[in-house]
Amino acid sequence: MEDSEIKRIKEKVKPALSEKVEYIKYLIEKEQLDFEIKELKEKWGAMLVEEIVSDVRASQKKSTPKKYYVSLKEPLEGFGR
Repeated sequence: MEDSEIKRIKEKVKPALSEKVEYIKYLIEKEQLDFEIKELKEKWGAMLVEEIVSDVRASQKKSTPKKYYVSLKEPLEGFGR
């Protein structure tokens, strides 16, 4: 997302929920959320901002890859036959 779009969202009186999510994602990526969170809570409501932040952070967490057991004695199914 470009800086001009971010500025446009910030200046809106009532941005859409999707715009709020994008703006908070941008702030988290740029590590600026701590500086602007107070202003956002006053403007959009503390509960909504906290909910969006927790949802964005949860979606950004990397899931651990699944572990698979591979036997060195037995070939994989479909290979080597």
